[in-house]
Amino acid sequence: MDYPKSVPNIGLVDGHFVDENPVTGQIGSLIPAAWGDAITQEVLNVIKGAGMVPDEANVSQLLSAVLAIAASDVKKSVRVATTGAIALSGLQTIDDVALVAGDRVLVKNQANAVQNWIYTAAAGAWVRAKDADESIECAPGHLVPVQAGTRNAGTSWQLSNTTQPVLGATALVFEQAGGKTGVTPGPYFKVSVDAYGHVRSGANPTTLQGFGILDAITKIESTEAIQVAISALVAEAPSSLDTLKKLASAIGSDPNFSTTTTNALAAMSSALQGKASKATTLTGYGITDAVSVANKATQTDAESGVNDTKWVTPLGVFRAFTSFVSQATETAFGWAKVAGQSATNAGNDDTTFVTPKKLRNGFSVQFDGTGYIALPSWMGGWILQWVNAGSIPSLASGGFVTKTLTWPLTFPVGPMVPWGIATGATASEVGMVVTPNGMNSTGMNLSVFNAAQASKGVQSVIGFVIGR
Repeated sequence: MDYPKSVPNIGLVDGHFVDENPVTGQIGSLIPAAWGDAITQEVLNVIKGAGMVPDEANVSQLLSAVLAIAASDVKKSVRVATTGAIALSGLQTIDDVALVAGDRVLVKNQANAVQNWIYTAAAGAWVRAKDADESIECAPGHLVPVQAGTRNAGTSWQLSNTTQPVLGATALVFEQAGGKTGVTPGPYFKVSVDAYGHVRSGANPTTLQGFGILDAITKIESTEAIQVAISALVAEAPSSLDTLKKLASAIGSDPNFSTTTTNALAAMSSALQGKASKATTLTGYGITDAVSVANKATQTDAESGVNDTKWVTPLGVFRAFTSFVSQATETAFGWAKVAGQSATNAGNDDTTFVTPKKLRNGFSVQFDGTGYIALPSWMGGWILQWVNAGSIPSLASGGFVTKTLTWPLTFPVGPMVPWGIATGATASEVGMVVTPNGMNSTGMNLSVFNAAQASKGVQSVIGFVIGR
């Protein structure tokens, strides 16, 4: 682009525009329409190339567009980056750096992340930097280098939003993309790495637990296990034999103690041969207070219960007992089994007896405004339930109200016979019709219809049901 030097008679002086001067007679320069349109179009191309919408009243759009295009994916570096939420006003110290007016600051830790982005420090209220005050200048992936600060000097931070944000409406989130992480240089056995591959922490543990090893035992656990094994070996041994040294001394430190002992016993047995005869009966040993094996009571002896010198086997005792005891009946003493719950419920067995627990099994009651009577299973398991659904203060003639009831107990089999009543403070309840419907194992509905000629009130609507 250049001055319209090729256009004749427009009054350029030395190739530049000049103003009219009546004193010297200088004629003012003319601006050709075509050249003026070309200049405007070139400016608009820059603005549109930056992704901005031209605004006739905005005289700083060209600068913003140039800054946005120049910035590309890397913003001009900032003086410092925040390490926590700050007030967006006043000259303050951030990351140990005292700010001066005009310093660029990456604000990235606000509680309201919509406030994050690059600001220019000022004594009063801060505003976003010129290259960061429009949405088009805030693109996902933008990198922001940091110049100074104890923690953040030399780091780079990336806008991690994945879609184009709208300044003032979209939360802006930053993650460290490069630079130091604060970890002291040196070798580490165990490190923590972030999503960008940066080492965030390092440690040199000295224990199995520190390394997260679960399939090994510690020195202390090993010592304890050995001590347990030794204690189990020693057990209740006397103090004179509670160590291997004491045991060795007790057997004369003989490494072949077992063989030596066996040989000694064999020699003793050989020496005793022929020294004494062996008896095979009680009489042979002179024992008179014991019963001979041969002196066993017969079944007749056991059942008669008279002989007091013979011994009886357990089978003989059982047979003798069963010969006297038989099945109990209504007229005869005897033995009988305890009936099981299924036999109690069936009610067919007349040879067993029933315990109070089985008679009581399944019987329960609740006497209240809402309650039930549940019979035991051997009586059929029938359940009578009732529910007080409350009052109806006023019901117009021809009107109806539905009350929903929930049974105190869920019917195991199901409800069978429902009915309902309505009792009230009105002098006469004639005309109140209660109809059950929607009955199931857990509840039912009661529809109350006023068939009378006038409005009436009902003090209580009560639903009943019999089932199993």
